[in-house]
Amino acid sequence: IQLVAKLQIQAFTGMRDGEAVNLPYDCIREVVHSGEKHHLIEGSTTKLNHGQAKRARWVSCDEAIAAIRLAQKVANVVYAHLGVDP
Repeated sequence: IQLVAKLQIQAFTGMRDGEAVNLPYDCIREVVHSGEKHHLIEGSTTKLNHGQAKRARWVSCDEAIAAIRLAQKVANVVYAHLGVDP
């Protein structure tokens, strides 16, 4: 399930594999610009930074956000089993 979610995130954002795999749990931001709601995905990238991670944002669509929310639900089960908070 996590793999399919990652692939959907990549398909709708253009993220590289490492960027999608390393997204933080709480990576979705909603912003309103000119009266319209937009979704941003916040993570990190090493592109054009000599291998050093730097913050990055991707504007995304509902399909990628749905995949992230699905991945979060799967992660919640894992976290609950381990007895830790996400």
